[in-house]
Amino acid sequence: MSNWINVKDFLPDKDGQYIVYCLFAVPDEPLVTIARYNHGFGFSALPLVWLEAITHWIPLPEPPRKKKVST
Repeated sequence: MSNWINVKDFLPDKDGQYIVYCLFAVPDEPLVTIARYNHGFGFSALPLVWLEAITHWIPLPEPPRKKKVST
């Protein structure tokens, strides 16, 4: 099952970081990276570098939890 969300269907409802899928000049070599979403502007991989090639996105997973060390 795919959790990717097509940007044509929905955009994030909150600003933040998301995993994004981009198609560039080489269609057989897509880029999967983390980008920042800013409502009203779109996705940005770096400040002021807006990515229009993004086709899909998914929320970031929860960060790893620290394991409690037994003594």
